[in-house]
Amino acid sequence: MRINSSIKTCIIPAGGKGTRWSPLSNHIPKEMLPLNGRPVIELVVREAIESGCIDIVIFINKEKQVIEQYLRSLKDLGKEAKLHFIYKRCPKGIVQTILVAEKYIKDSFFVLAFPDLPAFYQGYSPLHQLIDKHQKNNITTHAFAFSPYPAKTASFFEYK
Repeated sequence: MRINSSIKTCIIPAGGKGTRWSPLSNHIPKEMLPLNGRPVIELVVREAIESGCIDIVIFINKEKQVIEQYLRSLKDLGKEAKLHFIYKRCPKGIVQTILVAEKYIKDSFFVLAFPDLPAFYQGYSPLHQLIDKHQKNNITTHAFAFSPYPAKTASFFEYK
């Protein structure tokens, strides 16, 4: 069920090389790896739509055209939101992604959803909760939610 949200745009950076999920992502884009019978990119796009986003801006590269083909084949997504695909020549990070997406963002708030971090939830999705807090508290800045990294994989972070 879609909520009425003041945040209408979701940016999804999916144009990277997928090395964090190697060797699983050596033959298929990590965003297309199945989880509960669906590619993780679909789960993230559906969460954004359920959270009230109607403009989904997905950054991909030419090696990941299968992402666009797959998502466009899901006719119900096209009825729920407008999917925009922006092709990147080479990944240059999240900030560059946001700068390129500026024409879709304009002066509005937006959400940034990572396609390799799908959430499992009952009730309201984490993205929905973040948007809800943003609206209810009349936040005038951007809010970010991050999941903690396991200590084994993030040895360069300092834990207190």
